[in-house]
Amino acid sequence: MNERIWTAALVVIGDEILSGRTQDKNVAQIALWLNVQGI
Repeated sequence: MNERIWTAALVVIGDEILSGRTQDKNVAQIALWLNVQGI
């Protein structure tokens, strides 16, 4: 049997995000969608 294991990676850039001053709301939404997809 040849089962594929899918993975995902996100690259988040921007001074506000990387410094922690701003929370990226899109990452949580993307993570939820990926989880539903089984990734």
